[in-house]
Amino acid sequence: MDIIHIDVVGPITPESVSGFRFLLTRVDQATSFKIIKFLKKKSDSFDQFVIAKTYMENWHNRKIRKLISDRGGEFLNQKFKTLANECGFVHIFAPPETPEHNGFAERANRTIVEKAHCLMNPTNLPNQYWAGAVNPAVFLSNLSPTHSRNGKSPQFLWSNILANLTGLQTFGCQSVIYNLKRRRDWKLSSPGQEGILLGFENEGTAYRILRLDDLKVVVTRNATFNARVFPSIPGKTTSVQWTIDGIDELLPLTEIHTDTQREGNSLTDPEDSLAVTSHKEVNNEDINESERSNQEQTDQPLIESSCYSPIECCNHPIDEINSYGHE
Repeated sequence: MDIIHIDVVGPITPESVSGFRFLLTRVDQATSFKIIKFLKKKSDSFDQFVIAKTYMENWHNRKIRKLISDRGGEFLNQKFKTLANECGFVHIFAPPETPEHNGFAERANRTIVEKAHCLMNPTNLPNQYWAGAVNPAVFLSNLSPTHSRNGKSPQFLWSNILANLTGLQTFGCQSVIYNLKRRRDWKLSSPGQEGILLGFENEGTAYRILRLDDLKVVVTRNATFNARVFPSIPGKTTSVQWTIDGIDELLPLTEIHTDTQREGNSLTDPEDSLAVTSHKEVNNEDINESERSNQEQTDQPLIESSCYSPIECCNHPIDEINSYGHE
């Protein structure tokens, strides 16, 4: 925990439901463990960094020795200079127009944004709920083992505790919150309230769920989930084309073609393209019953295997997260 990298992402359009437009990202160089905080304005960066600094130092009982950031006005100011002098750490500023000198934070920003966009893609949530996708994106990123850390996750390296993955659920899916008997209006009241899963709390032991009846976010452990259904919010439009200043090129979706021709060239190697080749016609009279059964199983649509469902251990389009169980 000797070296910490920080950076601000944004402004993000549209602003979140709570009015946030920026992200403050903090990355521990030794473990790649990420901590984020939502900001309404860049000038809030100092206060949020002090909070994160206290948390990090108390967790490991060690002091930060080096802080690395860009030369943005939110970092290059008297407050950070005074804090560095009082706490005895060195504040290093990356040269202008050289984001690679703060590569840990820049790479973390891209990972978080791409994961959040991937989580939002299959849901029916409005753009204003992007912050709800960023939180689980960071949570999943910290749980993901990496080759650079010898197959260990940032969460394990940071806390030396194996994470419990049994509670992971599909982001944005249909949720039913159990309504305790003492909270029901009358005896025939519904035992459950429908909602949308927005993320996790308490290191994955509880869930953040948006109730559809009053659009309030509640934290609960007593809920069931249907990963096949993605409810929409009544009266709200849905789109995943939210933009972030400076990294807008990361967000547009990549079109997947269903033909085997692109620009007149035949695709001979399936690994050379994202194109999905259609099944060739098969004469049912030339195959036996077992082969016909295998064909029918192959042609079934994939329902739960997708990038937003890490517990299904499927291939993630951004990076490999299918090794959760091998942490």
